[in-house]
Amino acid sequence: MIKIVKLNQVLDHYLNVYCEEEGLKSMDANMGNVKALKKGLGNKNIRYLEEADIRKYKRKRLKAASNNTVRRELSILRTALHEAIEEEIIISRVIIKKIENLKMKKPKKEKRIFVPLFSEVKEIFKELPEYLKTFCQGCVYTGYRRGELERLTFSDIDFVYKEIRLNETKTDSPRNTPMYSELFEHMKKQRDEARKIFGKLNVNKYPVYRHVDKRTPIDRAKTYAPWRKANIEAGCVVLKDGKEKSKYHIHDLRKHAIKFLKHKKKFPKDAIRLFYTGHLDILVFELVYNIASGDDLHYYREQILAA
Repeated sequence: MIKIVKLNQVLDHYLNVYCEEEGLKSMDANMGNVKALKKGLGNKNIRYLEEADIRKYKRKRLKAASNNTVRRELSILRTALHEAIEEEIIISRVIIKKIENLKMKKPKKEKRIFVPLFSEVKEIFKELPEYLKTFCQGCVYTGYRRGELERLTFSDIDFVYKEIRLNETKTDSPRNTPMYSELFEHMKKQRDEARKIFGKLNVNKYPVYRHVDKRTPIDRAKTYAPWRKANIEAGCVVLKDGKEKSKYHIHDLRKHAIKFLKHKKKFPKDAIRLFYTGHLDILVFELVYNIASGDDLHYYREQILAA
């Protein structure tokens, strides 16, 4: 017999276990997935969670999120129920079997070799809402991973020594990033704006990048649609299944950032790797992010002709 327990309790228990095992690594993404599950499935009694509920959730979510996101959410739901069984919060595996029946096939991973051209990024930025344009500009200036930039607060920025100090990174390796002129002015502008909005000189506890209301932290789930729309309006599209899809992901700005720091700022490769991208392994940097693009060929050609 199943104990009377609410779905939210099971999901919250999963988050606590995950936090203990993994720390804060990728915690923001998991919290977003759990939030979506709570909103979509409601706080039902586990006893009455049916396959039809999960099927309906899956169908509805696929209209707003990617295949990978929905697959991850269903995986989290299944793992959360397994954790609940281990802790004897629930004692039936029937619900887990129902989720496994709906298990989504993992799509073939396509190797993305797109690196946005400077001209393309300029056109995309014109179509972005102001809050997202500011965030994407931060991506270009820092080369940070999206989660690192989303968690950034003013307490991480030392304006005296012109340095950003990241304590939580994907590689679990703290990173100090020196701020060159454009990056320093960008962060200073963000701080000045935050001081006006919150009416305080000390804004250390506030996030550097905030949502459209200019007060709450930027919501990742609400950035996908504006980004895709800006790509299409800027003409940066690819044909997929006969439909026009956005050519670039926001993560592609990370490759663009490396190109910006390499060509525009003339920074050495190792400086970019250590201070900005945070790659511990030079091979990862070389194979994944150091991809030649049309802009690269243009710059190399200019150097050769000037030699």
